[in-house]
Amino acid sequence: MARGSFYKGDNRGRLFSGFWANCPANKIMAGAEDGQFFFDDFDHRPADTATEDGRYTVDESDVTGGIAEDATDTGAYGVWKYTLDATDNDELWIQVPTAICKIDANAGKVWFEARVKKTVITDNELALLIGIAIPAAVGDDVYQADDTGICSSVSIVGFQTVHDNGEEIDTIHSTATSITTVKANAGTLVADTYKKFGIYFDGISKITYFLDGVALADTVLESATNFPDGILLSPVFAVKNGAATANIASIDWWACAHQING
Repeated sequence: MARGSFYKGDNRGRLFSGFWANCPANKIMAGAEDGQFFFDDFDHRPADTATEDGRYTVDESDVTGGIAEDATDTGAYGVWKYTLDATDNDELWIQVPTAICKIDANAGKVWFEARVKKTVITDNELALLIGIAIPAAVGDDVYQADDTGICSSVSIVGFQTVHDNGEEIDTIHSTATSITTVKANAGTLVADTYKKFGIYFDGISKITYFLDGVALADTVLESATNFPDGILLSPVFAVKNGAATANIASIDWWACAHQING
C-alpha cells in the first residue's frame, strides 16, 4: 500500500533537514514502496472556518481571528498565518484529518518536520504545540490546557512552549493518560524567527528529536511509559493565548512520512 499527498511549493533551500536522507519519498509516491508521504507548503488559501478546510481539521475559538494566507512574509513561500484575538486562552489549531504514520517496534521508519514561528516569546503571551498526534475532532482545549498552554493528555509526540516560558522549547510525548517531558528547555525560540522542528523514528525502537536539523541528545524509546506506540498519528499545529493580547504564529511548511515494513 502506498499513499502520497504533495502540495507543490518553492522553499528555496529551506526544505527538509538532513535526517530525511534515507526517506524513500519518491518511491512511496510512485507506489514502488509501501508507506505514506505527506507534504504541504501552504501556498493555497485556507477556508477560515472552525470545521474543515478540505485538507485539514481546523479549530478556532473565536470568529474574528483565524487563519489566512500571508502574502507579506518575504522569508518564505506559501505561509498560513494564525491570528489570535486579544482574548485570554484564545486558541487555534489545524491537523491533517487522516493518519499518516504509526510509531511501533519494527513497524517501519517515521519522519516528521515543520517550519514555524511566533511573533512573541514573552512569558504568558503565546503557547505553541507542534508534532504528530492522534487525529482529533474539532473542539476547544483538545491540545492545550487553559491558563498554562501545557499539552493536554492526548496521544502525541512533539514539541511545546508553554505560557510560563515563552521562548523555551520542551520535547514531549503523551498518551490519553499522562504527558512526559523528555527534555525541558531543549532549545530556544527567537521572536518572529522561523525554526524547524523534526522527529525521526528509526523503525526499531528509538525516537530522536531535531531542532533546525540538529539531533537533540535526549532521545526516547517507543516502549517508554506514556509513549503513544502503535497509535495512528498525523501532523498537528496548535497555539493558545496566555493573556488578553492579540498574537500571531505562522507555519511555512510541514511534512510527514512512514516507510511501512512488509
